[in-house]
Amino acid sequence: ELPCTPQNSTLVGSLDFSVLRSSPPDGTELRHANSVFNSTMASSNSPASPARRYAKRMTRLVESQNAELTILRKEVKEYKEMLETRKKRTNGKRIKLQGEFVFSTKEVLNIVREADLKSTEKRPRGRPRKRLIKEVEEGEEEEEEDINSSYSESESEECVARRTRSSRVE
Repeated sequence: ELPCTPQNSTLVGSLDFSVLRSSPPDGTELRHANSVFNSTMASSNSPASPARRYAKRMTRLVESQNAELTILRKEVKEYKEMLETRKKRTNGKRIKLQGEFVFSTKEVLNIVREADLKSTEKRPRGRPRKRLIKEVEEGEEEEEEDINSSYSESESEECVARRTRSSRVE
């Protein structure tokens, strides 16, 4: 039992021990309790200087660990919510076999075969084929050739030779 001196009675009276019982403690309450503890430690003459430094460091450590714990708990909660909202399967082998523990029975084998057949029926087989280009009528081709030939004649008059960087020799 602690001797009841004026210093010890003020230390015990002003400290809030309910913070120590809560898990995790509220950040503002913890910070207030630590500041009261540190001010009491600084005003009292009983503990040695290294003990005071240790007490200050421990209060800072507790505050930072509490903040980190709070952040991690929030992240875990968000991740759990995200996992719960992921798409759940509504058909297929997994849903049909849900609740079955013995997979070697004939009924289970039939369920699996039916589910496989349904899934293979839905899938297209092989590579998708390219669609055939519709053949253009011969009359339209002749008209296009006439247009192209007149265009190429006018284009050749305006054509200018151009040298690119890649063709330079250094």
